[in-house]
Amino acid sequence: MYKRINTRDVILFCEEHKVSFDWLPCGDLRGLQRMTREAKAAPPLKVPEAQRKEVMALFSALSPRMQAVALGCIQHLLAKGHL
Repeated sequence: MYKRINTRDVILFCEEHKVSFDWLPCGDLRGLQRMTREAKAAPPLKVPEAQRKEVMALFSALSPRMQAVALGCIQHLLAKGHL
């Protein structure tokens, strides 16, 4: 019997891996072209120096144990592609 792919799972995969939904299941090359064009056009976000200093001050105020926890959370976000 034919097993269908769950649409919700495909959408979650596309969001997690930043892949165009048009391109993945349908092979629509316009979706691939749009996806690559948007990736190139998005300028990197600049963090203001004041915000950077605030983050460093908050991080420094944490205990060494909590600094390790915060660092682990940041590394997890980076690994998942959220930052």
